[in-house]
Amino acid sequence: MTKKKAIRVGHRGAARRLISKIEEELEKETTQRDEIESLCETLKKKRDILSELDNEILEEIAEENMEAEIEDSDRYVLDIERVLTKVRNSSSSKQKNKSNETSSNQNLNPNAADFVFINSTSTRNTPHPMQNNDMQYRSSMSATNSSIYHKLPKLNLPYFNGNLLNWQPFWDAYQSTIHDNQTLTDVQKFTYLQNQIQGIAAQCIAGLPLTSANYYQAVSILRERFGQNHKITNAYIQNLIDLPAPRSNADSLRNFSDRIECSIRGLESLGTNESTFGAILTPIIYNKLPSDVRKNIR
Repeated sequence: MTKKKAIRVGHRGAARRLISKIEEELEKETTQRDEIESLCETLKKKRDILSELDNEILEEIAEENMEAEIEDSDRYVLDIERVLTKVRNSSSSKQKNKSNETSSNQNLNPNAADFVFINSTSTRNTPHPMQNNDMQYRSSMSATNSSIYHKLPKLNLPYFNGNLLNWQPFWDAYQSTIHDNQTLTDVQKFTYLQNQIQGIAAQCIAGLPLTSANYYQAVSILRERFGQNHKITNAYIQNLIDLPAPRSNADSLRNFSDRIECSIRGLESLGTNESTFGAILTPIIYNKLPSDVRKNIR
């Protein structure tokens, strides 16, 4: 592992020099785009090499050193992504300025070969090609920003303690933020997963060492135990059966109604048709209502 760390130090030094060179080129009044693109391609290769080395080193170090190692690796990832984003910003800004200059010249010169009436119906209804490019760029930038700042899940992800009713919201948030995040290694994903589960859920995967292979095994165990639709459906129905009877006042009845609606929406999100559980639950819920309310329903 000492040799791998030494190799990584060399690649990190090369990456820092590439970052400095790119930033110097961007500061020049007349930048050579070919030169910058070549430097960016080399920097991307260094990023991929560093990612592989980080993954290999993480699998070999002691578990108590994991967090410090991940934070150290993240600093280099963020520096690389920062300068690549800066290059994309610069390129988009120049393209946009060039398009604005062309559009302005055409408006001032009605004899231009490509003159277009700005107030015409066709122009108003048809998006300008640069507008499409700009929207695509902003969408791409948003995706990049959400992926490189992958420390955010520590603050935003919900916890899961084994309650079946909370599995789907937890998994949807975790999957979109961590599980499908291509910038994270499997060991990093496993670390996030262990941090976000508690109680019975944590006990299910407690015996699995923190390795890449075990990450997918842990996900499979959790899905098998908590993510099966028929188990979640039964939990929602049991939750409706166990609802405490409301009192005969507006606030209590409203709270009772809201909790019923919440469970029914959960069942519908699983694809369960109301006809499959309505006949069973209707008399159960009806009998929970206060006698004066039941009289008004009849």
